[in-house]
Amino acid sequence: MPLRAAWDAGADTWDVAKRERSAYDISPGTPRLIAVSATSNPSKGACPYGEAWTGVKRKYDLTVTRAEGDVLARTLDHC
Repeated sequence: MPLRAAWDAGADTWDVAKRERSAYDISPGTPRLIAVSATSNPSKGACPYGEAWTGVKRKYDLTVTRAEGDVLARTLDHC
């Protein structure tokens, strides 16, 4: 998930300590908040990227817009 998307979904309300914990969270099985460019997003593969995206949203209790949820549901239905 692009860090900007996390920011827009609620990470902007986190205190510095929580931002640092999420940025440096390398525990096994933890989805990663990664910085990406617009051109690199399509190359990630829809299923793994969609699964990581939803994992990040769940783990860090970030919001999901209706449009985002619709796209994720359609994407993950094909995995």
